[in-house]
Formats: sequence, structure tokens, C-alpha cells
Amino acid sequence: MKQLLLILILILPTYLYAQHTSIQNKKNAKIGYVLSGGGAKGLAHIGVLKVLEELDMAPDYITGTSMGAIVGGLYAAGYNAHELDSIVSEIDWATILTDDFSVSTINILERPNYNQDLFYLQFDKGEKPTLPAGLVFGHAISNKFAQLTDHVAHIRNFDNLAVPYRCMGTDLNAAQSVALNNMPLAKAMRSSMAIPSVFAPVKHDSMLLVDGGVMNNFPVRECKKLGANIIIGVNAGFAQNTRAKEYKTITSVLMRAASFMGDESTRIQKEEVDLFIEPDLKNYGVESFDKATEIIAIGEKAAREPEVYNKLKALANELKTSGYKNSKRKIDRSSNLQFNNIEIKGVQNCQPSYLKNISKLSSDSMGMNEVHQAINSMYSTNQFNKITYNIDKDSSEYRLSLLPEEKKQGQFSGSLNYSRFKAGMILQNHFRNWITPASSFKTRILLSENPRLLAEFRKYSGKNHNINYVFSTYLESQKIPNFTELNEADVELGYLRQLQVQTKTGIAISSIRNTVFSLTANYTYNLISLRAGLDKFYKIKSITNKTISAQAHIMFNNQDDKFFPSKGINFEFDAQYAFYAKMDIPDTQDEFTDVTKYNVPRLESQLDIAIPLHRRISLLFSGRAGLNDATDLFTNDFFIGGYNPSERLNQVTFAGLTPNRYSTNRFLKLTAAAQFRLFSVIYFKPEVNYGRFNISYTTGADRTPGRLTSYGASLGYKSFIGPIQIGVFGNSKTKSGMIVVNIGYPF
Repeated sequence: MKQLLLILILILPTYLYAQHTSIQNKKNAKIGYVLSGGGAKGLAHIGVLKVLEELDMAPDYITGTSMGAIVGGLYAAGYNAHELDSIVSEIDWATILTDDFSVSTINILERPNYNQDLFYLQFDKGEKPTLPAGLVFGHAISNKFAQLTDHVAHIRNFDNLAVPYRCMGTDLNAAQSVALNNMPLAKAMRSSMAIPSVFAPVKHDSMLLVDGGVMNNFPVRECKKLGANIIIGVNAGFAQNTRAKEYKTITSVLMRAASFMGDESTRIQKEEVDLFIEPDLKNYGVESFDKATEIIAIGEKAAREPEVYNKLKALANELKTSGYKNSKRKIDRSSNLQFNNIEIKGVQNCQPSYLKNISKLSSDSMGMNEVHQAINSMYSTNQFNKITYNIDKDSSEYRLSLLPEEKKQGQFSGSLNYSRFKAGMILQNHFRNWITPASSFKTRILLSENPRLLAEFRKYSGKNHNINYVFSTYLESQKIPNFTELNEADVELGYLRQLQVQTKTGIAISSIRNTVFSLTANYTYNLISLRAGLDKFYKIKSITNKTISAQAHIMFNNQDDKFFPSKGINFEFDAQYAFYAKMDIPDTQDEFTDVTKYNVPRLESQLDIAIPLHRRISLLFSGRAGLNDATDLFTNDFFIGGYNPSERLNQVTFAGLTPNRYSTNRFLKLTAAAQFRLFSVIYFKPEVNYGRFNISYTTGADRTPGRLTSYGASLGYKSFIGPIQIGVFGNSKTKSGMIVVNIGYPF
């Protein structure tokens, strides 16, 4: 008995469970592939498909769930395994799974706070604020699937694909597993991988669809319903026995929690397959898309294991000698569809004429490339969660319907910020088309030791809404340490508390997506209070300054990231002309008690260039200069110092100096850096800064020509709470090092 047991153990394969099929005549065989879900681990299916193609074992039917639905759907649409390998290797998974688009794709007027919220609530008029249905709406991945399946977008019955196909979804309304068919293929694939809470559910007819793996992660029985009588199943999902250390991310935890029923279904249905393959993916997670090549190779390795490969080869030979021919059809993948009839459906808050103008939709014939450009133009307005489309065929004509999902009219959002050992919270309200059509009103407030408030109203005009009238009020209160030099050492005397209020009204014109020109009339009020003994030292309690000016501002920015740009240019030029500027110092006999200036110019410019040398390495160069001719008006100075990207008015960041360390009426700053992307979201940046300016120790005292160099390096991390930067810098004046820490999105 023991000898018999030993023999059985030796012949059982590690990855394969085989059940002898009862089919007597293999000529009548119908092969079905069943591909499980598993997130990034599901890419192993491609490696298995490579081996099956090598053995000339194309399927008659294919079913899949989640990532298995994506691989199986593309295979059913006519792609082969090697093409799928190339496709998944070229996809920027970090972008399409998170909708984290390059800011250069968004209209420049929408960029200041684009995707900079830790949480948000949304609502329309008369509604209560609610959380979104998912962290990601899935615009990027929906459109990627659509582009890959444009050639079969008009096919609704999946029996008419190259391989008859079904994918599994879970209908939240009916609380049941459903085999998806009679819908666009891209929509079915997107529905099958909608992980609850991560991706927003997909609506189709009366169904509200989420990840099929919730209830059926290994759809063997569905494949049999199609007609398969030989089943080859590949499981890339969770193994029966897992460990706590395998759940390192919120995605892996949510997927595991949502897949308990699906895993139980897998355990039951795997006993019904004829060939069962389970790649060894214990060292990979559902989020390991950056290791796509390795995972595909592991899938291929699993299919080439001797005990697996020999059985596959034996089946292939048996099918060949029996005269079996699979029913896979060839599909023309040339995407040459043309549309004469394009309509936009379901839009309520945006004006259809505006959308048609900005997307350049016309009654003339348009191809798929132009359609995708139109979708990108519409999405750049930042007024939609996602934009999908349907293609229908009437006789010989194709009709295309764009299906934008508008953002709610109101949004309340918030994020956290931490810098220089001080924490803050940013809260924002944003109302679109609420006060009047084609308008935007937002308030943004920073709650911290140095609070800020912005209230801005824009009214859009022009066929492309490229002309807008703006009215804004900005307020900030800032604590500024005050120093003097004593025996070549800096001595802190106290601090200033500066309250600054600026009101603007004017017009802005954005001729193209990356360029904006504005012309405004400004009123600025400054109140500086001297505290902590500083008032007694200077015998001054406060300084006030009032300015009325005209301002012209132009900006061009096509950089791909606001915080860690790898390519692109940012150029800004600002010119102000103060018709009236007055400074008062009450309760003093100083000669500057009442200083009034007229016709005072103020100029500032900035140029940032990011040059990619490699997909992970970029050179960064920056230059910034400013001139303020009102030399007697201290409150109009530029304040030098700090590394926080959350700049206050008139602040010039300079690594290696504390924030607002010096004030000057003119400056030149040059920066050179190299940026290395060590991992997908981690950056290392050594840099050197050179500054030349007239230094005044934030007191309005005598100015002396100054030069300064700083140097150091920082590590940056793109986290879900915003960019995290930690660096060490020194400067040529103090010779000492300084640690800088910035966490979260800036104001």
C-alpha cells in the first residue's frame, strides 16, 4: 500500500490537475480556455498562451474574469500572445490604472489644483454631498481598451469575435454573477476588473457591474455552457494558503476581501477542468504591473514544466491526428472606421456647442484617430469623470455616440500639508456652472499657523471658452523671523506678522491648452506688525502699504508633472505697473513715515526646462529674476528662502535657506539639477543653486550686494497624500547643513 501511495505522489504534477476526458472522437472536441482574475498576476496568462500557440492549440471558446477577461478579450479580438506581450509591456500601467494623467494634457487654467485632493465629496444642486463610488473612475483604462478594440467595437454578440468569448461581472443590483455579452467589448473588460471601492462601478442597462472575481473568479462552467468539452484552465489568482505579508497595499487588501466567494468558486470549479495550470506567483502582488515581463515569463515557465508540457503536447498530437480543426476566425484589425454621424449624449451642465467646438467635432467624416483626439480635448476641460463611446452599425454606416460622465456641479475636497515642522489642512469648495452657465467659483483655505484664503470666480466666454473674466481675492498671514548681523553671525531679533490682501479683476485668454495671457487691475493691502520685542528694538509697531496696479502675465507650460517633471518647459513673465503705492509707519518721526510712489514698475520672469536623457533620468535647469523699483517700499520686496513649493506672494524659494530669510528689491537665481527616477514613484535629485541679490535682513536696513550658493540633494516620493520631499542642503554663507521636509499638496 505504501509503495502504491509513493507512486501516486511522484506522478502528481506540481502545477497540473488532469481529468481524462470522456470524448471518444477528438475530431468533435471543442477546446475552451478559462483564465482567472488576479490583478497584475493575471499577466501570466499571456505566457501560457504563448506555449499553447506554439503547440497550435487555439481555443474554440474563451472565458475570463478581471485580468483574465482582459487577456481573453484581446485574444478573442484577434491578437496573438506575442502581440499581447508587446502591448502590456508598453502600457503605462501607473497612469491607466489611476487616471494620473500628465498635467500637460489638462487645460492650463485647470491645472493649479488638478488631482491634488486627499478626499472629496461631490453633489449637485439639491443633493447631499456624497463620496464617489470608487477612487478611480477609469477614464484612462476605458479608453485604452477602446483603442485596442476599435476594430470590433461594433460587434455586440461576443460569439462573433475571433473566438466566442464571455467574461464575468458581478451585478450589484441583483447581487449575482453575470456572464457579460451583448455590449461593447471594451466596456465588458472594464466592468470585469472594477475592483469594488477602487474602481467606480460600470452601468449597463439595469445592471451596476463590478469585478467578476467577487463571485466567480474561474468561470469553468460558463465555458462549458458555450460548448467546450475540453477545458484548459489557468489560475493566477490567490492561492488557498496566503500570508499576511502578501497584503501590502490597499488594492491587494480590497481585492482579497472582495474575492472570498470567487475563490471558493475557484476551488470548486477547478475540479471540473481537464488541464489545470497554476503559475508560481507567490512573490508577486496584484499591483506588480512594473514586473509584467517577469510575470509573463513565469506563466510560460509553468506551461513548460515537463509534467504540464508533456500532457499539453500529447493532447495537441491527439487532436492533430484526429483531424480536429479549431473554429478561430481571422479578424481584420485595421482600424479604418469613418463616422459621418457623431453625437454627444447625456450632457446636462456643459453646453453641447462648446463641447463640439473644443473637440472639433464636425459633420464631416472623422476617423478613430480624430475621435480619440476629440475625447482628449473634452477631458482636458476637467469637467468629466470619464468619456467613453459606443459604435453602432446601420447597414454600411457606422454611428458613434460619445458618452461623457460629467462631474457633479459642486465638490468639497481636502488635503493635508506639512512643512518646516508645521502642519496644515487645505479645504476647498468648487462650484461649476452653479452661479451662471459656463462659470466656475471656488474657495480654498489653508488652516495653519500661516493661514491663507483664495476666493475666485471665472465666467467663460468664446466658442472654446478660451476667454474668461476673473475676479479673485487672496489673503495670507505670514510669520517672518527677523535677523541682523552681529560679528559675522546672524542674530534673530523677533518676528514680523505680515497680513496681505490682494484683489484682482480682469480678463484671461488661453489661446492653446498650454498658454494663458491675463491682464488685471489689482489692489493690494499690506499690514506688517512687529512682535516679540522687535517693535521695541526698531521703535516701530506696524507698517502699512497700499498699492493700485495693472498687471500683465503670460505663462507657457507643457511639463508633464508639477512636482517631478521629466520633460517640458515652463515659462512665466509678469509685469506690474503701480499707479499708486503708499507706505505708512504710524507713531514715528522717521523720514519714511509717509512714503508715496507713482508709476513704479515691477518685473519678474521664470524659465524651467526639463530635458530627458533616459526614461528614468532628466536634467533640470531653472532661472528666475525679479526687479522692484520701489526701493523705499519694503513690503513690495521679494522674500528669499525656503524649499516648500507652496510659495507665498513675492516668495522666491532657495534651498539651503529658511523661508523668507532675506528680502531684496532685485534678484537673479539659477538652478541646475539632475533627477533620477529610482523606482516608479521615487525620485532622487541632487542640485546646486546660485543667487545674486541685494540683501536686506528683512528690516529695510541698508542693502549690500550679495551672492549666495547652495547645494544638496533630496528624495521625492509620489504618495497618495501628495508629494513627499526630504532633503539636506547647505549654503556658502553659513556652511551648515539644513534638513527640509515637505509632505502633501501645496496651497
